[in-house]
Amino acid sequence: MSIDTLNVYFLLFAAIMLFFNLQVFWEAVNSVIQVLVAILLLAVFFNLLSEYSLELVISNGGQFFFIVSFLSCLIPHARHKVILHDVRSQILIEKSNEQLKEQNRDINEKNNIIDMQYEQLRKLDEQKNSFINIAGHDLKNLIGSVVMSNNMIKEEEYRLSNDQKEFVGYISESAEKMQYMLNKLMDVKEISSPEMKFNVELFDANAEVQYVFKGLVETAHMKNIHLVDNILKLPLNVKLDRVFVGQVFQNLLSNAIKFSQTNNNIKVVTSLQRQKFVFEIIDEGLAIGQDELDMMFNKLKTLNDVSDSKESRLGLGLSIAKLMTQEMGGTLTYRSDENGNYFRVEFYVIN
Repeated sequence: MSIDTLNVYFLLFAAIMLFFNLQVFWEAVNSVIQVLVAILLLAVFFNLLSEYSLELVISNGGQFFFIVSFLSCLIPHARHKVILHDVRSQILIEKSNEQLKEQNRDINEKNNIIDMQYEQLRKLDEQKNSFINIAGHDLKNLIGSVVMSNNMIKEEEYRLSNDQKEFVGYISESAEKMQYMLNKLMDVKEISSPEMKFNVELFDANAEVQYVFKGLVETAHMKNIHLVDNILKLPLNVKLDRVFVGQVFQNLLSNAIKFSQTNNNIKVVTSLQRQKFVFEIIDEGLAIGQDELDMMFNKLKTLNDVSDSKESRLGLGLSIAKLMTQEMGGTLTYRSDENGNYFRVEFYVIN
């Protein structure tokens, strides 16, 4: 081969290597090995078969071969990086898709569980409404019997003593209140509504406390508990649901009597403070306990009485009293410490 044709030979050889590296998909190290092998074979070939020295060969076109060979090594390297990045991205996408599918399966399973629980709750709600309707109708019949019997006694009123007449009046009024509350309970729309509806009227709160006080005197006397009357004798008018307000006072005082020990005094106090009617029950006997009161006022709780009788009951009365007080815009507070038990209800008065 003449020295003049070396440039053409090297350019052709470099073009072949470049074309090859453009076609293959391998790592850059393979291209480097390929170039090194080509250079090695080229050096051996020229040393054995050519009369020209290697330096002369390199200076007459060999530099083009080395430059193109170096560039051909970079092409597979760049392509390999791009392909590797694409493959890793695809793997991540497939893993993400699998995770999403797994999460979707979990969500579907949880949705199925929620649907089953919702169906169970719906059936329980239907059973509750059915039970309320049945129990309500039965209670209506019982209250009707009480009212009818009480009316028959009223017809013989001339034979009754003053105390008996007072008790007959108390039974009549209590039956009317029970009938009113039962009608509220029977109204399924009101049960399902977010807000309780009240029959608001203007009345004397002190008179209502006095009525509740008189009705529980005998109950307290049976436990040898003395109720102290510190109820204001002047009227303090409030505009609320009279039946539910009376029920709040009834629940608080009856529970105070129930959980108080025998031979004890319970003060019932009413007052006017900062344009608010204040109803207080002060029991200076053995404390029920603040934690126990918290549970009684906030959820269903069975408590043992602190007296020797060890009687128990559901703490529904106090939680209902708290709920009704809040629904009517009032506040109910309580405490139990070394000084005894204290209950306080506040409602705004009407001038």
